[in-house]
Amino acid sequence: MLTLDGDAILLSPSAITIPDGDPETVLTSTFEQLLSGNLNTDNVFTAIPDGTTLQSLSIEDDGVYLSLSPEFTQGGGSASMQGRLGQVIYTATSLDADAAVWISVDGEPLELLGGEGLIVDQPMTRTDFDQNFSL
Repeated sequence: MLTLDGDAILLSPSAITIPDGDPETVLTSTFEQLLSGNLNTDNVFTAIPDGTTLQSLSIEDDGVYLSLSPEFTQGGGSASMQGRLGQVIYTATSLDADAAVWISVDGEPLELLGGEGLIVDQPMTRTDFDQNFSL
């Protein structure tokens, strides 16, 4: 999730309840909660657009692969784009902070995000995100 600290937007962990299961099931449930927009508190928000759905998720030897619906790329400025990208990267790596993440939209690799043209390296890690974006 995201929080506001004055004028700054910060990535902020949010505790959620998910069922036990294999890692793919756990991550899929985690993404479904993130994308539902149902937040448990007033001081957090999501930059991920309403209607965004998880089309697929798999964990392979070389990282996490996920495909999101086209709504993920719509609306918002550069801060919103960075926020939603950070939310996806950090959620996808919640079971393994060092995992690489491949993001697709409608099955196609995400290379540029939104009208702001944020370049999305494939794969991306938490370290890559932190080094390239200013949240």
